[in-house]
This record gives sequence, C-alpha cells and structure tokens, in this order.
Amino acid sequence: MQTQSEGAEPTAVLIVDDDSSIRKALESLLRSEGHRVYCFSSAQDLLDKPLPGCLRCLLADVRMPRMSGPQLHAQLRNCNQSIPVVFMTGAADLASGVQAMKAGATDYLPKPFQDTALLAAVGRALDSDRARMRDQPLLDRFDRLTPRERQVMKGVVRGLMNKQIAWELKISEITVKLHRCSLMKKLALRNVVELVLAAQTIAKYMEN
Repeated sequence: MQTQSEGAEPTAVLIVDDDSSIRKALESLLRSEGHRVYCFSSAQDLLDKPLPGCLRCLLADVRMPRMSGPQLHAQLRNCNQSIPVVFMTGAADLASGVQAMKAGATDYLPKPFQDTALLAAVGRALDSDRARMRDQPLLDRFDRLTPRERQVMKGVVRGLMNKQIAWELKISEITVKLHRCSLMKKLALRNVVELVLAAQTIAKYMEN
C-alpha cells in the first residue's frame, strides 16, 4: 500500500458516513493515494474527537441519523473549526445539492460516484484548506480589530475620504485617522491597495 512519502505535505481526510461499506471503500482508496484517513460512523463521533492539525478536508454524508452532514458542518463552524467539506448523498436531487453548496460545501457528489470524481473533489477541498492556512495569519490579525476599526476599514475600502467616514460614523475626522492608523498597524499593511486586497481575502471567509 502506498504511504505518504517522507517530506511530503501531510494531508488528512475525515470520512463521516453511517454506511460501514462506504467508509471502508473510501478509506482504502484515499490511503492508496497517500492521505491519512480518519473514519467516523456518526457526526457526533467526529465532534467528540480533536481534528488533525495538518492540511485536511471532510467527506460527509448528507443524510445521517441524528445529525446530517450540513448540520455537522454548521456545528464545526460554530466551534470555529474551519474545514472544507465535500458532501455525499444517495439522493441525487437538485434541491439537496443546492442546499449543500449553500451550506459551504466545496463539492457535492451523488452516490454512486467514480473514484476519479472523488479524488478530484478531495484535491479541490485540500487546495481550499491550503489557501485557508496561507491566509490564517491575516484572519487572526483581523480578529484583533475593534468593531469601530472594522467600520473605518469598510469605509476606506469603499474609497471614502476620512471626512466622509467621520460623517457616516458620527465621529471626528481625527478619530477616524487614529482608527485608520491603528487598523493598518494591526493588519501589518502599508497602503490602501494592500488593505483592499486584504479585505477581499477576508470577505471570502466571512461569507462561508
């Protein structure tokens, strides 16, 4: 059996499905591709365990007893556990697919699916997590902004002048300048162009 080569970037795939035959088949396929694989028979089983700290993604069945795949994903997000998810379902209807994607899925696979489709979906999910890990320092710095600094940041990104931001927020222009200077230092940014690009990156995670 192929294992992850020494020095390669470790990757973990978490599988949550109440069908043991599907779990075993997916585990065998993904291990043969060099991934670390963790299998869970229920959503609660996964929630009771710590998530691996390496590059990771989640394969979750949409319809499971007690807690569905989308409900599990929502619970993880509520616990500030960011992990890309690929939803799987035996009910290949458009409505459930749309619902899954709205819940933040990177992919939606109707059962049965081809091995190549599954591996491609896992690859996209891991790419998404790789981007999150790359952007995490910026997100951590953004979390340190005060509510007022975030308001000022939105105004700057919209292209407003300091006096316009002050008028909208009903504060003095000097206060806007102080908040603006503070948020730029906290975000470790040098100019407005960098701030706009940072805001675009942050918005991707705020929406999902």
